[in-house]
Amino acid sequence: MTKKHLLVIVLATSFFFSCNNYLNVVPKNDVQTIETIFEKREDAATWLKTCYTFLIDPIATVVINPAYVGTDEVVAGDYLRLNKEGTWWDGLFIADGLQMVQNPYGNIWKKDQFYAGIRYCNIFLQNIHRVYNMEDDEKTLWAAEVKALKAHMYFELMRRYGPIVLVPENIETNSAIEDMQQPRSPIDTCVKAIVNLLDEAIQDLPPLREKEKSRYGFYSLEAAWALKANVLLYAASPIFNGNTMYANFKNKDGVQLVSQEYDKEKWHQAAITADSAIQICLHYGKGLIEGEASKATPLLNTMMDIENSVLARNFENKEALLMLRTYGYEFRWYSWVLPYINPNRSLGFPSVVWQ
Repeated sequence: MTKKHLLVIVLATSFFFSCNNYLNVVPKNDVQTIETIFEKREDAATWLKTCYTFLIDPIATVVINPAYVGTDEVVAGDYLRLNKEGTWWDGLFIADGLQMVQNPYGNIWKKDQFYAGIRYCNIFLQNIHRVYNMEDDEKTLWAAEVKALKAHMYFELMRRYGPIVLVPENIETNSAIEDMQQPRSPIDTCVKAIVNLLDEAIQDLPPLREKEKSRYGFYSLEAAWALKANVLLYAASPIFNGNTMYANFKNKDGVQLVSQEYDKEKWHQAAITADSAIQICLHYGKGLIEGEASKATPLLNTMMDIENSVLARNFENKEALLMLRTYGYEFRWYSWVLPYINPNRSLGFPSVVWQ
C-alpha cells in the first residue's frame, strides 16, 4: 500500500469517527420540551400567560372582535375596506352583508385560534402538578384560572357555532386522521362541560380583591360566576332551547345536536345562577358605577358614569369582573379611549387594560 492510499484511508476513518462524535454531542442550549417547561415556576407562568393571550384579539381588541365594528354603529371609508380585508376590521365586512362560508370573517374555530388555546390549556392542566418550585396552593390557583379560561373559550365557540367539538384531553399529534375528526357534541352536553369546568374553578378561585395584584388579569371568583350565568342564559334561550329550526341538525354519527323539546326548567336554573352571581359580586364589593355629580346636568353625570365604567386605572374598577391586558397597541388611538392602568409589566403585557 502506498503512502497516498494510506493517507486516504486515514482521512476517511477520521471523517467517520468525526461524524460519529458529532452526532453524540449534546447541544449547549438543550431543546425545550413540555417536560422541561413544566419543571420551573417561571416557565409554567409564561405558558399560563400564553393561554390567556388567545382571548385578547377575538374578545378585547376593538378592531378584531366583530361585535364592536360589525353593528352598523361604526362608519368607515374605502381605505379600510380595500386594504384591511382578511386582517382587521372584519366586522365591517360582516355589517356589509359579505359574510361567507368558505373563509368566514371573525373565525375562531380555525387551528390557530381557540382550539389551539384549548390545547394549550389542556397541556397546562396536565402538567402543572409537575413544577418543583411551587406550593400546592399556588398550583391549585393557577389550574383554576386555566379551567375558567378553557370554559370561556368553549363558551365563545358555542355562542358562535352552537354545538361544538369538546376536547377533554388532547389528541396526540401523530394520531390517525379518523381519531382527530371528532364529532360535535349536543348543545346540552357542551353546556354541561362548560358548567363543570366553571364549578371546578369556582371551588378554588378567590374573589378579585383577595388576589395578588399580579393576578388581576386572570379569572377571579366573580368572573367565573358571571360566565356560568351567561352560559346558562344561552342554554335557556330559544336559540338552543327547543329550536325547531335545528330539527335536522345532527353530527356525523346521526346524533341530534339541539333538543327539540322546550324545557322551561332551564330558565329557572339560569335565573338562580344569575342571582347567585349577583349576590357574590355584591358581597365582594362589586357594583355598578354610578352617582357622578360634578357635571352641570344629569345627562353629563350619567355620561361620566358610563365613561368611568370602561376605565380600569391600575386594575381598579368596581364594575369590571374580568380585565385583559392588551399587547402591542399602546400607541393606537383606542389606547387613549379604553382602559389604562399604571404601566406595571408584571403580567408580560403593556399597560392598557380592556374589560
